[in-house]
Amino acid sequence: MEIRQRLLTSIILFFLIIIPDTSFAFVNKKTDFISSILPEIEMAKDRVGGIADKIPASLVLAQAIHESGWGTSNFAKDRKNLFGVKTVKVIRKNKSVRKVMVYKSFNRVGEGIRYYLSNYASNDDYEELRRYVSKGSGTHTLIKHLGNYAQDPEYAGKLKKIIDDNHLLKFDSWFKGVRQKCLTPFNL
Repeated sequence: MEIRQRLLTSIILFFLIIIPDTSFAFVNKKTDFISSILPEIEMAKDRVGGIADKIPASLVLAQAIHESGWGTSNFAKDRKNLFGVKTVKVIRKNKSVRKVMVYKSFNRVGEGIRYYLSNYASNDDYEELRRYVSKGSGTHTLIKHLGNYAQDPEYAGKLKKIIDDNHLLKFDSWFKGVRQKCLTPFNL
């Protein structure tokens, strides 16, 4: 079932991304990155469910693009961590114990996306974000309510630029369309 869903998603992405853009006749790295994680985002949203299912794809994409440098960062390539998620690693040497922050490793990109969405869905730091998601606020509003996600005061502006420059808002309605029009009739 998962293979059929990915195949259908790939076909849809081909027509959604490649065909409308006649400015180039080849698939570029940005398009490759987006088309590779869109199905993972959809599956993660379905698995996590609840409020996570309402987080716009454009927000997830923008943060993945920004945090991983279009999937080129070492933590994205080596650890399948698109969002720069960190965890505490305990190092024991002799009688001393030391805690250090390291990038969290995931077995699959989809696992990292599920972790990211679960964090937004349950962590108290994102209560305000969840309130705005519940109201149906758009992506540009939501990026102002990411709480303590990043320490960079320009973070929201950088995400907005990524969203606008790469026309990511179209993927918010794409998800709704795929779920309602394509997946249901094929029992995927």
